[in-house]
Amino acid sequence: MKRWLLIVIGLAPSGCFHHFETNAPKVIDVETPPSDIALEAAELPRDSGHHVFLGAVGPFGTLGRTTWNEGSHRRQSSFGLEMSFTYGWFPKSILFPFLLRGGQVTLGSVGLNMGWTFLEKNGPNWAPLYFEAYFGMLLFAVSAGLAADFRRDKFGPQVTFWTGPLYVRVSKLVGERRDVVIGVALELPLLALSWSK
Repeated sequence: MKRWLLIVIGLAPSGCFHHFETNAPKVIDVETPPSDIALEAAELPRDSGHHVFLGAVGPFGTLGRTTWNEGSHRRQSSFGLEMSFTYGWFPKSILFPFLLRGGQVTLGSVGLNMGWTFLEKNGPNWAPLYFEAYFGMLLFAVSAGLAADFRRDKFGPQVTFWTGPLYVRVSKLVGERRDVVIGVALELPLLALSWSK
C-alpha cells in the first residue's frame, strides 16, 4: 500500500499544468520608451505568440463522384490514412496547442500531407497515394500536389480546400478519371512541439 501511495504521489505532478498569463516568456523592448510616460505603473510586455510543429496521423473518409474519360459517371466513397507535418503560428500564447489538426485557428500554417487510400467503392483503378503541400490561414487552408498509382504508372494533379478537418478535393488521373469528393480527416498528433517567439 505504501509503495502504491509513493508511486501516485510521484506521478501526480506530471498531470499538473498551469499557463501563467503575466510572467510567461514575452517580448520586452528595452530601447523603446513607455507609451504613456505619465502612467506610474509597470507596462505589461507584449504577448510573443506561439509556434507549433505537429506530426499527425489519422483516418479519412470521402463521398463524391468519379467521371471517366469516356464520359460515364459513378458515385464513389473511399477510406484511408493521412499523415501530415505542419508548422503553424498563433498571434497569442495558447493553453493547449496540440489539439486535433484543424481544431486550432492559426494565424498561418504550412506543411506537407501524405495519404494512402486503401479502400474505394468504385472499382480497382484509383490512385492509392497522394502527396500535397499545405498552406493555411485562420479557418481555411488549401493543399495541392500529386495523386499517384505507381503500380500502373498513372499520375495526376490534386487540389484540396480545407476548413478545419472538412475538405473538398479534386483530383485527376491523366488519361483515365477525374474525382470530386467531400471528406473529413481526423488526425491526432504523434509529435508535437511548441515554443514562444
